[in-house]
Amino acid sequence: IYTLMGSELHNGIEQIYKNELNIGEFKKGFENRLIELELNGVNFPSDSIGDSWKADIGHFLNNFNKIDSKMVLEKLLVFEISDGIYLQGYVDAILPSEKGKPYVSIYDWKTSSKFAGKKLNEAGRQLLMYKLALEQTTDLKVDKILWFMVKYVYVCTQGKTKVKKKMCNRGKWVKEIRMQLEKEMRTLEYDDFEIDLLLDNAVKENSIDCLPEEIKNKYWLEDCLVEYEVTEEKINELKEYI
Repeated sequence: IYTLMGSELHNGIEQIYKNELNIGEFKKGFENRLIELELNGVNFPSDSIGDSWKADIGHFLNNFNKIDSKMVLEKLLVFEISDGIYLQGYVDAILPSEKGKPYVSIYDWKTSSKFAGKKLNEAGRQLLMYKLALEQTTDLKVDKILWFMVKYVYVCTQGKTKVKKKMCNRGKWVKEIRMQLEKEMRTLEYDDFEIDLLLDNAVKENSIDCLPEEIKNKYWLEDCLVEYEVTEEKINELKEYI
C-alpha cells in the first residue's frame, strides 16, 4: 500500500504543479483510491499504523502549500556513472537555486518515514545519482539536493538569535510539543485544570487555535525540507556500490 499510495501522491503533486488538477480534486481522488485498495485487501501492517499514516498525509493535503517557483517535473535523465554502466531515473522536481544561474536544487517527494543512520546514506544514493546525472548531461550545477518529507512538518518558534525548528509528525504535531506548550502556559500562570482542558482539546484537534493568543502567536508551521550533504566520499561510495 505504501508503494501504490506513494505513487498516487507523486502523480497528484505533479498534476497540481502542471495545473492539471486542483488540490480539492486530488484530495477526493486520493481518498477514494485509498478506500478502494483497502476494500481489495491491500492493507497497512496494522490499523494504528494506517491511522497514523492517513493522519500525516491528511494534514499535508489539508494544508497544501504550493511552492511559488518555476520547476521542471519528472525529468528523465540517462547517464553513464562508470565505464559501460548506464543509469536512468526520473527527478521529481528541479528548481532554480538562490545562487542564480547555472545553479539549481533537486527536490524528491518522500512519503516514507524519516531516515537515520545507515538508512540515511542508503536513501541518499538516489539524490546523489540525480546530481551526477544532471551535471553530466546538462550545463547546470546542483546547489542542493533535498527530500520533501511529506509526512512531517517543522514546528517553528522564534528563539533569541534564530528560528528554532522541530520536526514532527504532521498528524500529531501538537501532541509532540505538548510538554513545551504546558511549560509556557504555566509561565503565564494558568491553573492546572485550565491547562489540561485546553491542551487535551488542542491535541484532539491537532491544532493550537484554541490556546491563548500569547502562545498561539509564537508558533508557525513550515513544510519539511531535509538537505542531504554531498561529499566526495559519498560520491565514491555510490560509484563503488553501483
